[in-house]
Amino acid sequence: MPYEIIIPDHIQKYIRNLETGDKKRLLKKIFELKEDPFRFAERLVDSPYYKMRVGRFRVIMGIDNTTIQISIVKIGDRSRVYS
Repeated sequence: MPYEIIIPDHIQKYIRNLETGDKKRLLKKIFELKEDPFRFAERLVDSPYYKMRVGRFRVIMGIDNTTIQISIVKIGDRSRVYS
């Protein structure tokens, strides 16, 4: 059963404002998580969240196996996303 991906409005706005190539790459990779999120995601140290690398961007997400949902928490440039 595929996971449901939840992208909050403020993150959707951030993605819409990216350049077309970055936008396409990010969305493609995020929707690849539906079948097997653990294929691309790594757990963050001392955190309940996971990260996924997409070029210069990092996607921070929560994965809930009981409700079969992936919640995108933050997307940003790798130099600023962890702060």
